[in-house]
Amino acid sequence: TNAPLPEGHKYGVQNNSRITLLAHKPTRVTVLGPNQRLLIDRQLQPGDSYLVPNTDGLTLSTSDGGALELLLDGNPMGYAGRNGLVSEGMSLNPQDVAGRGAHG
Repeated sequence: TNAPLPEGHKYGVQNNSRITLLAHKPTRVTVLGPNQRLLIDRQLQPGDSYLVPNTDGLTLSTSDGGALELLLDGNPMGYAGRNGLVSEGMSLNPQDVAGRGAHG
């Protein structure tokens, strides 16, 4: 099903961001910063996105890795994990996200 995503809420638009998290299905998204500082912890709906602050040391956890697409500088870098599986503590450093994209 490649139906276009609805125009969802954009969170973190004030962030100087290189990485965008884009929800394709409902999923809970938690992003932690240095010292476990909570940046976002909310249920995203299809079409919702979160602009990740361009800061080192951020990690992503999501309730459904296959629901969450990662974009780096607007380019698709694959998904946060496998369909239906929890993805925990994934690095959101741009070079790590770029490396994931290179591996399909």
